[in-house]
Amino acid sequence: MAYWAGLASRYEEPHHRIHQTVVWPAGGGYPGSFQRDHLRLEYHSVNVPDDLDPDTLLRSPLAPLALWSSRRPPDVADRVADRIAELTNPEERLVLIDLSMLAEHTIAAQVVNALRSKSMKFNLAETETGREIAQENRERGREEGREQGLVRSMELFLQTRFGDFPGLDDLARKLVTDDHTTNVARILNGASLEELQQDR
Repeated sequence: MAYWAGLASRYEEPHHRIHQTVVWPAGGGYPGSFQRDHLRLEYHSVNVPDDLDPDTLLRSPLAPLALWSSRRPPDVADRVADRIAELTNPEERLVLIDLSMLAEHTIAAQVVNALRSKSMKFNLAETETGREIAQENRERGREEGREQGLVRSMELFLQTRFGDFPGLDDLARKLVTDDHTTNVARILNGASLEELQQDR
């Protein structure tokens, strides 16, 4: 309503008509009417999943909207990536990549993989979502590295006490997952291999 009022005050009514369209990417949008007190605003309401043809969207400059369609084709992620790759304007590419990343997580991930297969890592890294993915990967790598270090140290504790035995790796990983600090203390305090294995 505020946007409509701004347009109305800027453009004189005799010369201009205001047409507003509200797009609901995930569907479930309100009908095309807003009323409050004595104000009334009519607008065209578009629910992307049900109202728009995905093939038409995929041929348009807003191809990523097809990712929300309830009738999207199986290869929608590849086709969206193709449309993005065709663009020569870097800013337009980034806008469409960011728009694609707003889709359902699994579908957005398919678009990411399709873009990577087209050697578009550079463009992906420039988007906000790309930076978030990179940060998540770094954090996951640090966490996985820390866990691997704990498992290796647990294996060394077990080998020092009991030597090599079948299931060493599995037991070390289980003891780390359960409670690394407590289980190291148990080993140092003389817990037997049988006692440690019985807790599995």
